[in-house]
Amino acid sequence: MLVGNHESRGRRIAAPTADRFGLAVDVQAERDVEVRAEVVRRRIAFDRDPEGSVRQWAEAEQGERSRLIAARHRLPAVQLDDAMLRLITGICMDFDVDGMRADITMYRAALALAAYEGRTQVLEDDVRRVALLVLPHRRRRQPV
Repeated sequence: MLVGNHESRGRRIAAPTADRFGLAVDVQAERDVEVRAEVVRRRIAFDRDPEGSVRQWAEAEQGERSRLIAARHRLPAVQLDDAMLRLITGICMDFDVDGMRADITMYRAALALAAYEGRTQVLEDDVRRVALLVLPHRRRRQPV
């Protein structure tokens, strides 16, 4: 697993390096005042009582952990039909990506997303959602 952080400030990562990152997330600061305030409240609560904060969120954390474990078990049963494979390869061709790594990564991410959402069949929406994670750092055009 390769994890990285890049503060672009107008500079791009070299294409061969960027291609090594399977998925990329563009993190933006929250623009909603109430959401920002809630983030700060939670941080203040954690700073005051770390153990209490851990206890407060333990049930939600356990729920997410269980969902991830179930997805991992479901993953081998997830199917991606030929129409979805053609959609993946077509999107990658439309964005003129180099090589096959984006296609393969999008295939794997679509399977994982379907499993995470409790399904054994990849949907078009899964492919389009993972395209937003697979293609931006490889793009010459915006993902669909």
